[in-house]
Amino acid sequence: MAAECAGEQDAFWPYHDKLFAEGGDLDAAKFLALASSLGLDQERFRVCLQSEHPRREVEAICATRSNSACRGRRPFSSMAA
Repeated sequence: MAAECAGEQDAFWPYHDKLFAEGGDLDAAKFLALASSLGLDQERFRVCLQSEHPRREVEAICATRSNSACRGRRPFSSMAA
């Protein structure tokens, strides 16, 4: 879902690629650090992560596709712990 928030700032694919290239612990600090490294607006990114919008977007994509990546997996969670 973090990549969806990056996408709101026209950085979905750069964020996606960096996220998977760096790996490691996927937590709020990592999501924010990656956003910062791409020059994204930190406040806008943080607000997006805390909203329901990115979760709904991912769920909508999974609901309309027979996407094996969606089945049985939880998308990256938001900052809410």
